[in-house]
Amino acid sequence: MWGALRSGRQRPPDDHHSFAEHDRIAAAIARRDLSGAAEAMHHHLRAVQKKLIDPQGPAIHPE
Repeated sequence: MWGALRSGRQRPPDDHHSFAEHDRIAAAIARRDLSGAAEAMHHHLRAVQKKLIDPQGPAIHPE
């Protein structure tokens, strides 16, 4: 998504993997779950890294 120029109010689809990843990070922070937030952030950053290295490959999904 970073490399894609967007015009107007265009945004990723509602089911884009990063939205759920962000929700998991925020929920762990709201619960004050330090290890859960760190794990969720680590997962998210790995998924972003994978998409940057292999944009055609699937996103990493939690087990």
